[in-house]
Amino acid sequence: MSKAQRLLIALSLLIVSSAGAQQKPYVPEELQPWQDWVLQDFGYRECPFFFDRALSTQQDFLCTWPGRLNLDIAAQSATFSQRWTVTAEGDWIPLPGDETYWPENVTVDGRAAAVVSRNGVPSVYLQPGTYTLAGRIGWDARPRQLPISAAIGSLQLKVDGKTIAFPQRTPAAVWISDAPAAERAQNELTVEVYRLIEDSIPATLTTVMQITVAGEVREETL
Repeated sequence: MSKAQRLLIALSLLIVSSAGAQQKPYVPEELQPWQDWVLQDFGYRECPFFFDRALSTQQDFLCTWPGRLNLDIAAQSATFSQRWTVTAEGDWIPLPGDETYWPENVTVDGRAAAVVSRNGVPSVYLQPGTYTLAGRIGWDARPRQLPISAAIGSLQLKVDGKTIAFPQRTPAAVWISDAPAAERAQNELTVEVYRLIEDSIPATLTTVMQITVAGEVREETL
């Protein structure tokens, strides 16, 4: 390992240590009873956030996190299950389907849940916590695509009992029959790395990676 590599590792550890050492701001005892009132409707600021955002609006924070969506497609219906984690204030969780293919018998941890249309997306409201959502979608004729949220990154798809290793996705749906060749994106991967060293005390190194991926679901080693 070169001297430069050792220096970069040491700088990275220093940055992590400095971030972990941060403490909550001091609040005078006289003002502590007012904290809940002042922070009302700002609970999202306790959520994880996007590093490249201004952290000025709720959209800059990530307060809900989806687990793997399990989809089992049959001739007349589909069943689904998925884990969701809500880390701060309650939020609306999108379900598979739409107003044409509406989810039925939806449960949250085994208990019946009310499903509401939010801009045409079937949704369930959840308070902070971790939950398992499940349900069924019926149809007379199997559609070629089933709408799912673009926020879902991990998907296990079974069609007629067969696991589809590489499901074909669009920004707002998954193909549950063979996607036409014209709809299939070519496998592409572009990685751009930018580094900025600030000559301060302590010195800091900021690394930004921009990754553009298209094509089939797959594993890439960087």
